[in-house]
Amino acid sequence: MHNQAELTGYSAPEMDHTPDPNRPMATVWMTDTLLDETVQVWSGIYGRTIGRDEAVEILRNIKNFFEWVNTIVE
Repeated sequence: MHNQAELTGYSAPEMDHTPDPNRPMATVWMTDTLLDETVQVWSGIYGRTIGRDEAVEILRNIKNFFEWVNTIVE
């Protein structure tokens, strides 16, 4: 199997991250820090405290949007 950096030409930043075994593998890239920051930022935007489930949905939507944009750019 190839290293991701070999396939894309980009290397991922080193992360001190242990995946949560209760979280689906598709969301492993969502660290607790990223989820906390998402809750903080989007709670301010919505004017209410959002839950972690909502933060996961927001991050998935953003990821899907940029994957779609990337298909247009290619």
